Amino acid sequence: MHFKIKKIKEHKYLYLIENKRIDGKVKQTRQICVGTPQKVYDFLYKNRELKIASFAFGKPASLLKAAEEVGLIQSFNNRINKKKIEGLTPAQYFMTIIIGRAEHRYSRNRLKDFFKESILKFYWSPKYKLNSQNFLNNMEKLDEDTIRKIEMDVAIKLIELGYKPSRLIFDTTNFYTHIQKGEELPQKAKSKEKRYDKNLIGLGMTISDDNLPFNSFTYPANQHDATLFSNTIDMICNRLKEIKIPTEEITIVLDRGMLSKDNIKDV
Repeated sequence: MHFKIKKIKEHKYLYLIENKRIDGKVKQTRQICVGTPQKVYDFLYKNRELKIASFAFGKPASLLKAAEEVGLIQSFNNRINKKKIEGLTPAQYFMTIIIGRAEHRYSRNRLKDFFKESILKFYWSPKYKLNSQNFLNNMEKLDEDTIRKIEMDVAIKLIELGYKPSRLIFDTTNFYTHIQKGEELPQKAKSKEKRYDKNLIGLGMTISDDNLPFNSFTYPANQHDATLFSNTIDMICNRLKEIKIPTEEITIVLDRGMLSKDNIKDV
């Protein structure tokens, strides 16, 4: 690190500069404004009120550690193309979204403020302003094919770590949205959250006996569970084949609302 003096509108400011060697070249990775000469003098010699700040550490640290161990961070960066500009990686963007919503259920608009208030700012150095559009640009790169590839990467890693499923539990739910028209996915149906005035999106999820997600998908909420499951069982079996687990070794647990003669035959 080193100091640098910048002149802005006839005033001089002291900056703390951090450089790192990236791809064989020395690049500036952090720039912190210390302030004017008067501010530095006051900081050193004048009595000042002590200010203490605290940052949530446990949940962000555990989520980052888990994402690293199961290969999620590496998969994000490998599967999502990023423009050749310095700043947060795709994985860092998505982990900011995950941690922000795990901590406070923040929307995209609040994530830039959350970043400044979290421990993430001590680990990562964005080179440009974080805003809702930047998060949205990265989220749009998660199409269905990319999500499937990331799920496969994580599934294979989990099996390497010893999490081989023997029982899969499938169920559905729904959640309301504020989308009123122009989309095929949101539909009127029986709301689990009692919001019958809103359009709903259905969510189907399969978890393993270790309570780990096996696969998930969204669907129009007005689709009946019994009809939905006939396609789901094929999806589950295809995933098992991809990760080389014999289907004969798996027990499927499902809600009785999905039962029909055809579904039992398919299973």
